[in-house]
Amino acid sequence: MKKLLTLLTLIMLALPSFSVLTPEKQAEAEAHYQKAIYLANGNRYNQEALDEINKAIAIRQDVAYNLAKGTILRQLGSYEEALKYYDLVLKEKPDFGFGYAMKATTYFYMQDYKKSLENSDLAIKYTKEPRAETYMVQGLSRTMSDDKLGAAESFSEALKLSKTRQEKFANLSSRATAYMEAGQFDKADADIEELKKLNPQAAKALTLTRYFLSGNFKDALKIAQEMNKQNKSSISMMLLAALYDLNGKTKNAGKTYNELVKDYPNSSISYFFRGSFYLGEDKYKEAAEDFKMVKDNAPLVEINRAAADYFLGKKEESVEKLTTLEKATAAAKTKGALKTVYLTFTEIYIKDKKFADALSYLNKYIEIERRPAIDKKSLKQLNKILDKNKKDPAAVEVKQKLSKFSDYIFTVDPDITALMMRWAQQDLAK
Repeated sequence: MKKLLTLLTLIMLALPSFSVLTPEKQAEAEAHYQKAIYLANGNRYNQEALDEINKAIAIRQDVAYNLAKGTILRQLGSYEEALKYYDLVLKEKPDFGFGYAMKATTYFYMQDYKKSLENSDLAIKYTKEPRAETYMVQGLSRTMSDDKLGAAESFSEALKLSKTRQEKFANLSSRATAYMEAGQFDKADADIEELKKLNPQAAKALTLTRYFLSGNFKDALKIAQEMNKQNKSSISMMLLAALYDLNGKTKNAGKTYNELVKDYPNSSISYFFRGSFYLGEDKYKEAAEDFKMVKDNAPLVEINRAAADYFLGKKEESVEKLTTLEKATAAAKTKGALKTVYLTFTEIYIKDKKFADALSYLNKYIEIERRPAIDKKSLKQLNKILDKNKKDPAAVEVKQKLSKFSDYIFTVDPDITALMMRWAQQDLAK
């Protein structure tokens, strides 16, 4: 998607100009425009590109210039401003499919997946020959909207239009992941076999994901160990530590998390996941200290902070924070974070022996999660408490409902995925 600006020079010829100027002024505006395109291509000099496109627009208002400015602003992260310029383009040319495609991409970055899908549909409608990128953005938005099979369909369309090896790889791996998250592992396996021909290492990573999502943590751990040895990174170490934990190797998990923090002391990934590990081990002081080191106030981070603080004596403050997060995530329709709020309330109330409250939030979680799941380690901890309180009817009902949960992970949470992508990009920029 970063290469979309390269198409603007071709599209410009099809777009009308707003005014007529002297040939000299037109040439001057065009020179600024072409320089802006050159600077912005590759995402490296966007501020300089913005200066150049502003000079072009100051000379004359042109649809192509507005389209370029919108895309430069988007690459700078000024999404609302970018949308204004795309709307200027579409006001003059309402059937311009590429303009809708740019809006779809911008809304995707804004995590407004509903509007991203709406504009993807319009881009496809008004484009005689839709581009692979348009279907790919549609697929990514469907993935984040929990429409896994719909996402697989989008990536299939993108694959048909893929012209480069890189495009084919991106869409094939995305489709394989969508199939896995939909539980269609046979189709995912077929895509992974194709990926082996394009990129064996990437196919190995997807195989790890396949094992992870199907609950085969033993084989997932073997691949994680191999990958971490070959290409060590904050992500590979985090995965290795998490899989040690899921395989019941708590000491190995703790050791790996400590190595992660030591090797990547400035990474939010390090502290967030070690803090989450400590939270699962009931080491609330250590968890709280790690969460303080995470330079992010995203809902998932705040939820974990509240959970740690609850057991450090800040119960009223933590419940208030979690209630606020519940309302905010429900209003924003960030389903992954909302489910985490419900499960967090459930777990802290079970541990605090407030079983009626735990049951209330567990029911809320079940209402929005079609395939409820909980890992074996957490389930064992919670059942131990519930078994000691069999005389409480609410405790009995909570245990009964938890017994129907799968211990498979099944899906990749879109909210944690977005966080991981942001933190990984921050790590690369350091």
